[in-house]
Amino acid sequence: MTEPEAMIVLNNIQLAREELFDDMMEKEGMKAAQEVINRIKNL
Repeated sequence: MTEPEAMIVLNNIQLAREELFDDMMEKEGMKAAQEVINRIKNL
């Protein structure tokens, strides 16, 4: 594998990680964030 090919593979891995993180945050993190926002609004 050449260096440019390796960089493409690493870039694709990074993109996949970011997508996975975004999906996790959307499913698991949004509920907690919404609770914090609601608490702030109710002060």
